[in-house]
Amino acid sequence: MSTNYNSLIKRYLGDVGGSGLYNINTQYYDNTGHIANSSKFGGAWVDTSAYPASDCNDSSLPHGCLIDADLQNEIKKAMSTNGWAGGVTHVFFVFTSLDEGFCSDSSSTDCSFVQYCGYHSDFSNNGQSIIYANLSYANSTGGCNYYGISPNNDDADSTINITSHEQMEAATDPEPYSGWFDSSYNEIGDKCAWTFGAIILDGNKANVQWHGHYCLTQQEWSNGTNGCTLVYSNWSYFGWGSAHTHVNPYEDTPNTSNVSNLAFDWNYTTCSVIYGAPTENNGIVYVGSTDHNLYALDALTGALKWSFTTGNEMQGIRFECHNRRVQMELHYWEFHRFLFSCRSEWSSLYRFE
Repeated sequence: MSTNYNSLIKRYLGDVGGSGLYNINTQYYDNTGHIANSSKFGGAWVDTSAYPASDCNDSSLPHGCLIDADLQNEIKKAMSTNGWAGGVTHVFFVFTSLDEGFCSDSSSTDCSFVQYCGYHSDFSNNGQSIIYANLSYANSTGGCNYYGISPNNDDADSTINITSHEQMEAATDPEPYSGWFDSSYNEIGDKCAWTFGAIILDGNKANVQWHGHYCLTQQEWSNGTNGCTLVYSNWSYFGWGSAHTHVNPYEDTPNTSNVSNLAFDWNYTTCSVIYGAPTENNGIVYVGSTDHNLYALDALTGALKWSFTTGNEMQGIRFECHNRRVQMELHYWEFHRFLFSCRSEWSSLYRFE
């Protein structure tokens, strides 16, 4: 096991709660409400006793071989030893050592590094639902690391990426296929596996930075933007929130140390001057111009979705989006307000002056 393997994984688990990545989960909900952008590292325990006798044969790895029943027994042991509780608000991550094999059962037909890099599941113990994830040592063999890119120069970087995948899925689908998954049974991590976006941080070795710490994590599926992303921004109000601070608290990837590395993406030319700051919601950028038009642009490509002629110069926009309705106050020489559908096509509901 690498020198900083345990400490880096624990650091990730302590950093990810409250991040833009974890904020993606807040789009998903059950009958108790939406998932909160809150995740806390609850503790770690290293079991130094010997591994159980091999119950399977993982041909990709030379050491012993564990099966799912072994993981469940280890979780019960950890709960008993440390006084830990189960339930759907707790996730147990089981990390195994370098070159330790794993198969789902003794048939040895569904094994790590061949069929999967990790997985999450659940079982019942004394009336409690136990949510857990199996995380093999990702650098044991090829196939579960990303071209050797390592922001912390440690084997933990590859395992952190797999951990992130399973953590987000365990949050949005804790008891598999009872939460969120698509028609092909892909969860939010599966739909975006091995897609990382722009790797431009820490000398092109990382794509996120939380509390000054760099990581390389895959993107997750966002229903709000209908695509893979590292952060769920959702600027539902002009100036971010109701306080109009113009700061997204979940986005800390662009900063003073790396802004010079940002690449130009797209531009859109209006017929006159733009005074008001643009605003974005659900993958659409809204901006008003003194050419009398309001524009809705695709946030990824800059392509025009629609435009609307207001009748006078637009000096700014105050934008709010709730329940798929947009209330937009258009500030020009005379004050007007519009309410329209929060979709990619124009649908005016009413206007008053």
